[in-house]
Amino acid sequence: MPNLITAFTFVSKNQFLINVKIFSLTILSCLVLSALNVNAQKLTFGAKGNLGFSRVNSKKLKEAIGAVGSQEGYWNFYSESKFRFTGGIGGYAEYKASYNLFLGAELNFQYVGTKYYINKYFDDFDSLGTGKKQRITSDLYIRYPSVNIPLYVRYQFTEVKKYYAIGGLALNINFNPKIIDKETVVTDRYVGWSLENNDLEKHTYKAKADNFKNFGAQVFVGLGRNFGRYGRDVMVDIRYYFPLTKTQINTTDQAFLDNSGNGSVFTKTGVEHINLTTGKNINDFKASYFTLNLAISLYKK
Repeated sequence: MPNLITAFTFVSKNQFLINVKIFSLTILSCLVLSALNVNAQKLTFGAKGNLGFSRVNSKKLKEAIGAVGSQEGYWNFYSESKFRFTGGIGGYAEYKASYNLFLGAELNFQYVGTKYYINKYFDDFDSLGTGKKQRITSDLYIRYPSVNIPLYVRYQFTEVKKYYAIGGLALNINFNPKIIDKETVVTDRYVGWSLENNDLEKHTYKAKADNFKNFGAQVFVGLGRNFGRYGRDVMVDIRYYFPLTKTQINTTDQAFLDNSGNGSVFTKTGVEHINLTTGKNINDFKASYFTLNLAISLYKK
């Protein structure tokens, strides 16, 4: 199922695949070895939370929408994905394998969001200049909850100020997204090339994505510091999650297809139309996060 992409360096897809497998096996091997040597570890349990930005992006969607616009006579048919708020809360467990090496796992209940801005302009005039110009702009929001399970290795550089690097593999169990289209339609009507009137309409359409893969994976890296004192850890770090898997995001909701103009690109019919007319499969959405994380130890053994 996963379709890995090159995330860190300009290497071949096969080489990146090998690197990710080695990285994942290293993490899992360290966790297994630590479990076999519990007496040498210091076990810590704690609570954690994170705030940041997320994006669920399809590189092919922007290209495909531009191609459809040129084929179907739109002046401008344009899309752009935007980072939106993400946040999570949960807990962690960590083993101290050595003086500066820590192995751990987290469990977060994560909220994921992204936004697509889609703009469509077109006109419809007869030879006498009677007709209309119309602009349809949509703020399309994709929102869903997720269970996020990072497995990580944390390396602490110094014992005094306790700066550290962290990295690992994150597994995600995702729930089906909501698709929300907040649409604005501006229509200018002309008679003999003279503007007669204009109309402004605003609509909101909602649907549930029912073509969505509920499992995802990412690798992540970050830097942080442990500010804790007197036996309690207070860890703050910044992380970036690179996507490893891709999914489709679309709905078979007929009402959404019938009413949502620009939002039709997130319907099964719209996806099939784009694939047929442009040859581009836009079912390549990948989720990435940028998060600020705070973890506090609650119990040590």
